[in-house]
Amino acid sequence: MKRQGLKPDVFTYGSLISGLCKEGKISAALQLWNQMLERGLIPSVVIFNSLLHAIFQRGKFWDILLLRKAMVVQGFQTGEVTLGILSQEISNGSMKRFPKVAKVLDWVISNEFQKETDQKTIAG
Repeated sequence: MKRQGLKPDVFTYGSLISGLCKEGKISAALQLWNQMLERGLIPSVVIFNSLLHAIFQRGKFWDILLLRKAMVVQGFQTGEVTLGILSQEISNGSMKRFPKVAKVLDWVISNEFQKETDQKTIAG
């Protein structure tokens, strides 16, 4: 693409990120995510959801918090699909081994996380 003078758009990045997530290549997907943000592109909620689901599958809980915060900062409201992913993963058996993490993630999907992040963003 570069040789032909073409630049990837959100849909191109989304397709690549989704494919990498399905292959379990979270690090590569997050690198593309960062590259997309550096280029000033705003990710779609579909990209967020692909990453959330894949990150849960790999147990990278800190990345979930960072990604969720990025969603709020970018102005994305938590939709039904995102809530479904978060709720399903919190209630699934693997999270029972990590009750403190489950509690934090439960807070993350609540409106309180959204409100606190909005306040911190506004305050600078």
